[in-house]
Amino acid sequence: MDDGRVYCSLADAQRILNLPAQVNEIQALECHCQDPAIDTLPKLRKELETIIPEGQVLREADIAVTRKRQRQLVNRQAAVFVSIVLGASALWIAMLFALNVYQRRPEIGTLRALGYGSGHIAWLFLGKAALLGIVGAVLGFALGTSLMLLCGPSIFSTTPGQVRTEWLLLPAALVVAPLFGMFTALVPTVAAVMHDPAVTLREDH
Repeated sequence: MDDGRVYCSLADAQRILNLPAQVNEIQALECHCQDPAIDTLPKLRKELETIIPEGQVLREADIAVTRKRQRQLVNRQAAVFVSIVLGASALWIAMLFALNVYQRRPEIGTLRALGYGSGHIAWLFLGKAALLGIVGAVLGFALGTSLMLLCGPSIFSTTPGQVRTEWLLLPAALVVAPLFGMFTALVPTVAAVMHDPAVTLREDH
């Protein structure tokens, strides 16, 4: 084990040591491959032989294995967390629309009595779900991006320049969020369409 270690940019180190265009060692994180069974060491050696044929590629196996396990653990935890959030959100939206359908039974009965079909009534609820999804996507993107830009550098110990707004996520959110809202509101919407307007009007009378 080394007694001490100093980190600086390569250009500064070469200038301080008066060793221009010389590299002593390159340390890099292991490649993140889709298939964990693939051994990346032969691939790295083959690619680096064409760039620096005089170099030697060494792997610190313990560190590589530890980082791999940490990455897999984080991915599993993120998948579980996202699943819980999506499930809770779907349940919450479904309950809100079920309550909305129950409260608007007189209006639904009146619309059916006036001759509006099931498709029209269904699109009233599904359109509302889609609109709420769009609003939620915009607000969620704005809030999430603001928190990331504000707290990201301190949480992940990175420079502020490495934390930036991912604008490509906004179009995806504007598509996925309305579809998610419409899907979760589908069951209450079907209940609204299948409800007999005569029963509702008779109960109100």
